[in-house]
Amino acid sequence: MSFFDRYYNGGVDHYSHEMYGGFDWYNGTTPEWETRGQYSTDLLKDAALREIGNFHVESGQRLFMVLSWAAVHWPIQAPAACRDIYPPSVQEPRRTLLGMVTCMDTAIGEIIQALKRKNMWDNTVFAFLSDNGGEAGGSSNYPLSGAKATMWEGGVRIPAFVYSRLFKKTGYKHEGYMHQADWLPTLLSMTGTDIPTHIDGIDQSDMLIHGYPSSRRTVPITFDPIFPQFYGVGAIIHEDFKLIIGFPGLFSGHGDQNGVGMYQTIYGIDELTKGFAVNFTQPHSPDRTNDCYTEHGQIKQRCTEHYINQVVGEFGNYDMDYTTMERAISALEEAQFVQLFNIKEDPREMKNLARDPAYSDILRELKEMAEGYIKTSRPAVDPANVVPESQAQKDGAWATGFCDMSPSEYYKRKLNTGDDIESTNYAREQKNEL
Repeated sequence: MSFFDRYYNGGVDHYSHEMYGGFDWYNGTTPEWETRGQYSTDLLKDAALREIGNFHVESGQRLFMVLSWAAVHWPIQAPAACRDIYPPSVQEPRRTLLGMVTCMDTAIGEIIQALKRKNMWDNTVFAFLSDNGGEAGGSSNYPLSGAKATMWEGGVRIPAFVYSRLFKKTGYKHEGYMHQADWLPTLLSMTGTDIPTHIDGIDQSDMLIHGYPSSRRTVPITFDPIFPQFYGVGAIIHEDFKLIIGFPGLFSGHGDQNGVGMYQTIYGIDELTKGFAVNFTQPHSPDRTNDCYTEHGQIKQRCTEHYINQVVGEFGNYDMDYTTMERAISALEEAQFVQLFNIKEDPREMKNLARDPAYSDILRELKEMAEGYIKTSRPAVDPANVVPESQAQKDGAWATGFCDMSPSEYYKRKLNTGDDIESTNYAREQKNEL
């Protein structure tokens, strides 16, 4: 059973269930209009509780539940009962974001109690994990660098835990690698199901059950052929080292424990290319804040050129200047810019080793590994092709537009520039489809 069919977009308003002008909350393929005004976490929790309540344990069947919470994800919204647990002294939007986490945590507790009432808990494997690091503004990836939408550790290393009374070793933190793709063969193995051949994942059941070392030495993070690569061009980890290729993603620097302190990568390109990471965690003085920000926290246009250490204080305060981003991405691509870090000794990714001759062999090895993944990977298909024109097909609710356009056409519409995107070889190849 899966709840992946609840909404099509990458996020949704947690109360109105709208996104970009269209309703987006489904039960299968049927819009659930009657859910307007109900909080997304409560709706998903109730659906899970119904499924558990209706499950017949005596049937001998297994229950596989994937519950993908809409929280904690923009827009940052939480019921007052969860938000007000935290004092007003906690800066927004972090206070509301913490409320979102609390509501989700409470919902998970109710689901666990339901499993116990059905005498299912003792034979359950329970995994909690995220698809990426916290978003810039409100979330804290401290002390790691970067955030969601980056190749930095703060964007790709996630907090996760797994629990089961079937495990032989418990109550410890495992330092080994586990890739998202590993869950399929691992869960199949733990349930005694045959594992398909020719899949990317590795069976990590021995690591989880017995605490054995991880079977994975290499972690391919992503290799994005779609331009503009706002979320990073590509990265790979092998043993203790990590290679980041080109543009690392939207945000850089190191946030503090309140989620404040990162800056936008496009304002730090010079610092990156000098071979070191930059940390702008110090808060602005009142004079500098008033000089470069409007009363609503938006950065002034004249500051985008001169104020290189723009700090992201809350979600939405950063400048989505697509033209500047494209320019920065292309500049790093043309320079064949890469970064190499020893993430075991330097998990904050402060020291770029790519220009150090002592690491030339390691750099060459990781480059070759990355090129191998790029050559053998399947062409990317962007499932975000949910075009606004399709809304009318379902009376104001979102409908899929899968395969309706090429990736480059999609980005033309997304950027709303009307210009051909020709900054990479991939984009030039796609031009014939426009």
